[in-house]
Amino acid sequence: QEGADEAGAEELDMESLMEVLETKMPQLDPQDLYHVILSTAALATKQLPSDSLLVATSAQLGIHLPTYPTELLVSTITAYAMLVRQAGKVPSESLVKAIEGQVEDHVGHFDHYHLAEIDVAFQFLGHSPSEALKRKLSIQAKKVEPLG
Repeated sequence: QEGADEAGAEELDMESLMEVLETKMPQLDPQDLYHVILSTAALATKQLPSDSLLVATSAQLGIHLPTYPTELLVSTITAYAMLVRQAGKVPSESLVKAIEGQVEDHVGHFDHYHLAEIDVAFQFLGHSPSEALKRKLSIQAKKVEPLG
């Protein structure tokens, strides 16, 4: 019985946490949003986020995308891609286009690690980048030092 009570309390806490995150979403700055996305993706192994939390997260990401520096942009996109994959969702086409546009704007600053992360992120998003972006990513990969 004690284990069942703990599981029920944990589930209730997760639901409460998701409700709080959803209401606080509009106040999150880009760094906080990254941490919320990363944490929600990690928690999704125990309990999937609510659809409304995913919608709020996606909307906030769309607002902040243009403000991210390269490192945080890549990390946030990758964490978001993990989150939607874990939740079994597909992001809106407009958000995917916005992500692609920001990747295109920053690709000249990418190192091998960024390139690898973005490749995985697009796979998780279930999206193949445009031919133009693929060319830019390929050119950048040739410019940066090889790993090792």
